[in-house]
Amino acid sequence: MESVGRRLSRNRDHRVRSPLLACLVALILSNVTIAGVLGKAPLKYITVILATISVAAFLLTGSGNYLGLGLDGMDGMGAYPMFLWTVAFGAYLMRGLD
Repeated sequence: MESVGRRLSRNRDHRVRSPLLACLVALILSNVTIAGVLGKAPLKYITVILATISVAAFLLTGSGNYLGLGLDGMDGMGAYPMFLWTVAFGAYLMRGLD
């Protein structure tokens, strides 16, 4: 008799791919939309560069290629560019305030 945990781990791959694909599509489309809406050149280019780094880290982590950084290092490679973008976007919004 097969245990419940073994059955779940065997069938897990089919359920995980769909939400990960949806997250990837949402991440790419939201970053493309933000880059298209922002008319100023510096923040537009920063958005594209940081989004590319995050999406690449997401894809590499999903494929199991951690580039020698381990899982936590790749998590940082995906999270830190988004944090830097948040700081840059906040500075962009604050620049007009005097």
